[in-house]
This record gives sequence, C-alpha cells and structure tokens, in this order.
Amino acid sequence: QPQTPEDVLVLNRGLKWGTAIACTWVGAILASMVPDEFIVLFLVSAFLLPFAAGAAGAISTGRIAAGTRMGFWSGMVGGLAGFLALAAAAYLGDWGSGFHKAEGLVLGLYILFLHGPIFCPIAATIGGWLGIQLEKTGRSPVVGTNVV
Repeated sequence: QPQTPEDVLVLNRGLKWGTAIACTWVGAILASMVPDEFIVLFLVSAFLLPFAAGAAGAISTGRIAAGTRMGFWSGMVGGLAGFLALAAAAYLGDWGSGFHKAEGLVLGLYILFLHGPIFCPIAATIGGWLGIQLEKTGRSPVVGTNVV
C-alpha cells in the first residue's frame, strides 16, 4: 500500500514504463518473424527505456532514489510480461512464431531474472542521475528567477 504521494507516483509511472518495456518485448517477438533488421529496434528500445524511466522519475521528484524505484517496478512489470510473452511464443514455436522452445525459455528467464530486477534499477539509477544533471542545466543560476 502506498504511504506517500511519491509512492503513488512511483508505482503508477513504474506500471506505465513497465508496460512500455513489455510492449517492446512483444514487438521483438513479432519482429522475429520478419527480417532481422526490425528486431534491433525493439531490443535497443527495451534496453534504453529503463534509463528513460529513471530520468523521468528523478526529474519529476528531484530524487534519484525515486528514479531507481521507478526503474525497479518498470523492470518487474516489463520482465514478467516479457517472460510470459516469450514463454507463450516458445510454446507456440512449433506453429511458426520463429522461436524454438529452448531459445525462447532461456531468453524469457534472462528477461525475468536479470533484465527486470537487476538491469532496470541500475539503468534507472544512471538515467536518474543523468536526468537530474541535465535538468539542472536548464535552470537559471538564481533560484526563483526565469531566464528570458
């Protein structure tokens, strides 16, 4: 149960970013049915979205820890949904989805246990730090005044 407004923000946006990550995994599965040029776009997106989630969380709250938490929750949501999609594709692989059972399950387990809970929070922490630093460059030197 969320205790603070920041908790609500982290959980809400973590769910949204996790859904975006899950969609990239599903897109990668669908792209595996066509030539290999398209799958690279989805894989790169799946690895860059946690950085963006961390930056968005850190900038909106002003705390890198919020970006890290948002990255963790987005990784958990995206990892679980990505695993389920890859497991389904591996199970249906005999019917032409392009994945063989062993390959799909190994990749699904990687997404579930390494990408989601480990890579995403680390990437979100880096993204949060970068987001805070980049957001500071747009501020005026004197707090409370706007640069015209």
